[in-house]
Amino acid sequence: MQERMTAPLRGVPFSFRRCEGHGRVTSVEQFGPPESRALNLVRYSTECYTLRVASSPRRERVFKTAWFAKAARKAQIGDDELCAAVAQARAGQCDDLGNGVYKKRVSQNLYRSIILATGGRYWILTYLFAKQDRANIDAAELQGFRDLAKSYGRLTADNLADLLEDKEFVEICHGD
Repeated sequence: MQERMTAPLRGVPFSFRRCEGHGRVTSVEQFGPPESRALNLVRYSTECYTLRVASSPRRERVFKTAWFAKAARKAQIGDDELCAAVAQARAGQCDDLGNGVYKKRVSQNLYRSIILATGGRYWILTYLFAKQDRANIDAAELQGFRDLAKSYGRLTADNLADLLEDKEFVEICHGD
């Protein structure tokens, strides 16, 4: 018997199948990232339950804004280097400025990039500046980037598709 349900607290579609068991707990299967362990499947006494998650784990997508793409092209910083920078930011190898705003050094420490993380769904390369031109962003700019990160966090799939179609965003890092 299969039913379509929504996983508790996660909103993830999955299929659920009941089957015969062996009269004892046989295994516990964990789903989700190791830090959350939010969804557990336990096989119990006379029945067992099989859970199949309908969608693969959500991949964090990486984008650069049209302005950032132009600035990176002018600075001769390629997408491979930008993808590596985002991967390092994910690993915590960057300056966390709070509320989803990160500063990461790129191009052999000659430039700084501002990366916005939106609730674990998107990483958006937003601003690029040369270290020789300015030391840092000011408090008003930082607040603006925090507000922008919050706004980007509310993007729907349709909004994102529109931004990509209008070439306001360019998706990079397709392979990870």
